[in-house]
Amino acid sequence: MTPATKRFILGQLKAHRNMSFATVRSDGYPQATTVGYANDGLTLYFVCARDSQKVRNLRRSPKVSLTVNKDLANWRKITGLSMGATAKVLERPSDTKRAFALLSRKFKEMKTLSAEDLADTVTQTALCGLGKTAANPVLSTLRYFREEYEAHIIDNKCPAGVCKALIEYYIDPEKCTGCGTCKQACIHNAITGEKKEVHVINTDLCQKCGICRSECKFEAIQVS
Repeated sequence: MTPATKRFILGQLKAHRNMSFATVRSDGYPQATTVGYANDGLTLYFVCARDSQKVRNLRRSPKVSLTVNKDLANWRKITGLSMGATAKVLERPSDTKRAFALLSRKFKEMKTLSAEDLADTVTQTALCGLGKTAANPVLSTLRYFREEYEAHIIDNKCPAGVCKALIEYYIDPEKCTGCGTCKQACIHNAITGEKKEVHVINTDLCQKCGICRSECKFEAIQVS
């Protein structure tokens, strides 16, 4: 393949979103369907159900044909790609994660799939009994603790105040007596303040270990 040919192919793949994809049926006839795709160089990815006819065909024969082109009224101006290739069903989680990332980048609506959608996909497409039940804990906690999920994912907050990446410690000036207990307890030297004056936590130094909060008798140290 010449560099010019490769540039043309990559240009066509970048310019389009859908392809006609043909697999071989058990009776020898080709089965062509239209699917959305994303590519990593000359490797193309698309999504379909594991119990679909396409997957059954691919497990029997990896031989495929595909076309990528724009729908034009003037057939003389049609340009695109037509190629024969081999395809396989992705099995490794790392491969499917990579494919999903590429597809989500090209098809923005894939990013809006709910946790239930993804869990149901795992249940429906897993190849073993254990895999089919893997999503059950997620579905169960979603059913009873949806507000916790949404707070963490949407609001970037931890209502329980335990996820270090989502919380900050601060001192309530109305409750702080300036006793200095928290300052003495902090092994990271993240708390400053003079005796009998309101103390302050340096969030750049604070490791969110919680020692100061447990030592404060006045409940002046809060978590947001």
